[in-house]
Amino acid sequence: MFGFSRRSVAVVLLGTLAGCAPDEPAANATAPQATAANPAPQTDSGTAIDPAALATLDEAGWARFLAEQHGKVVFLDCWATWCGTCKEQFPHTVALHRKLADRGLVVVAVAFDEADAGTRRSIAEFLQAQGAHFPAFINAHGSDDAAYTMLGVENSVLPHYQVIDRNGQVVKKFLAGDPTSHLAKPEEIEAAVVAALEAPAAP
Repeated sequence: MFGFSRRSVAVVLLGTLAGCAPDEPAANATAPQATAANPAPQTDSGTAIDPAALATLDEAGWARFLAEQHGKVVFLDCWATWCGTCKEQFPHTVALHRKLADRGLVVVAVAFDEADAGTRRSIAEFLQAQGAHFPAFINAHGSDDAAYTMLGVENSVLPHYQVIDRNGQVVKKFLAGDPTSHLAKPEEIEAAVVAALEAPAAP
């Protein structure tokens, strides 16, 4: 499975591996910031998503979000509208949420896109079509280097997934485009999430 890239596509054959990398840093845009009072919208397949309501997420917002989820397991999906592989894999994220949300899993999607009106509309339409019933943000740094640094995507390739335990610690990363890994299969991701759900939180 090969993803689309705005600059290049990193492909490493270990099974089948493809990832997407940006062509150039995206300019930051002024947009609503994600806070407890202004959370990311919960998407609903039957309710239209207002593109203007999609909140941007910066370092402080991410730290605050994780603090609010303390005691829960978080699954992070880093994706972008320009990443074909990300969009192909996204239904698995939706399925994971539907299967494990009642066990305490919190799924969050962060789009590595610019926050202009047209892109916001594309993001909202995609989430709407997927029926994604979980928090969704736009990275405040777009696809600039800072966007990847903020969320710990060391190789700057999407899609990127993380499992974060009940204490807010990253316990598993799934990297695309990395010679030491492969594009994770849904069952591998689910197994890592279930393991985190079954592990007790530190006192």
